[in-house]
Amino acid sequence: MNAAGDRSRLAIAAGLLGAVFVAATAAASEDGASVADIRDIRLPGGSGSNARLIALVIGLGLAALVGIGYLIRRRRPRAARSFERALQELEAARSLLRADRGYEYCVAVSSIVRRYLEAGFLIQVTQRTTEEFLGELATRVDSPLLRHRQGLEDFLRCCDAAKFSGSAPTAPTLESLHRRAAELVRETTAEAHDAVPAT
Repeated sequence: MNAAGDRSRLAIAAGLLGAVFVAATAAASEDGASVADIRDIRLPGGSGSNARLIALVIGLGLAALVGIGYLIRRRRPRAARSFERALQELEAARSLLRADRGYEYCVAVSSIVRRYLEAGFLIQVTQRTTEEFLGELATRVDSPLLRHRQGLEDFLRCCDAAKFSGSAPTAPTLESLHRRAAELVRETTAEAHDAVPAT
């Protein structure tokens, strides 16, 4: 079960509980009122009709709050995290994994990984050359990306070579780039700043 499903079921259950509370309290108040009529005894808090009204208002208020909360949660789905977006975009880029669209694929996969790094690790990548990015990374002594520097450098240089060499990349080269891009994202997923959603 995922967290969203659990929250939905909890909201529904709480709403039903509120409705049951209203019905049960109203029924109990009616019974109390009947006994009071027979024995000429009044409840300390007021008449039976007042007690039923208070119970009804409380129950409906509870049910309304639960319903509103449920609707807000449904209308505001959790935003995809950076690594999720990157993996989805890499999968979509598979349509370009052809020798006749090799240049387009290299541009796309390089951009996907760069956007992921920028969003997940808060370091500027998309508007920088590979050299500029690697130079900036070298100054980030506390960045978890430093442990992946060699893999990042190899991947980005391969993309640059494929983009700027003027010759079409071969199908095996494209497949290798795709595997390396997916591996880079998966290997760094746990270290991205948005890896764990806020609770």
